[in-house]
Amino acid sequence: MRESKKFSVENLKFDWLMSFLDEQFQQFSDTRAGNAKYSLAEVVKSAFAMFSLKLPSLLDFKKQTSPEQSNLRSIYRIRVAIPSDTQMRVILDEFEPTEMRGLFGSLVRILEKAGIIKEYRYWEKMVLVAVDGVEHFPSQKVHCPSCTSVAVEQWRDFLSAQRIGSGGGSASGETRSVSNRV
Repeated sequence: MRESKKFSVENLKFDWLMSFLDEQFQQFSDTRAGNAKYSLAEVVKSAFAMFSLKLPSLLDFKKQTSPEQSNLRSIYRIRVAIPSDTQMRVILDEFEPTEMRGLFGSLVRILEKAGIIKEYRYWEKMVLVAVDGVEHFPSQKVHCPSCTSVAVEQWRDFLSAQRIGSGGGSASGETRSVSNRV
């Protein structure tokens, strides 16, 4: 993943982040047919927008007004219509989240070079991390080998880490799937 060499807190604005993410999302491997209506990069950008705006559901994200959707396309660099909640689920269910790990590492290195991570260092220069387990996407139809099952229902468990700053701030962390295997 390409990383620019000069970083400072002043240079790391949201426009820069979206430009960087847009470039990285374009590199994700999309194994769907070439005639797919939405590129994987566009769907991932839409999902990023929904989560960064903390909307409660995919459906709420899709039901935004025309001016709100126009702003989303401009701010988050979404070039096509926003996929429906069903389309987004179907596409993202097939996406391999391990592709995000390199992107996460690149962003952490950029934050480190800009001096932002030092604000989150604490005892013996360690970075504090808050960890939380979350259940994701319960379904009776869709599942994978990592899903936990009870009776006929499957769900995916994740462990999410969040860096904590000494001043009460936080920075995005990493989320990993929890396997049901011992």
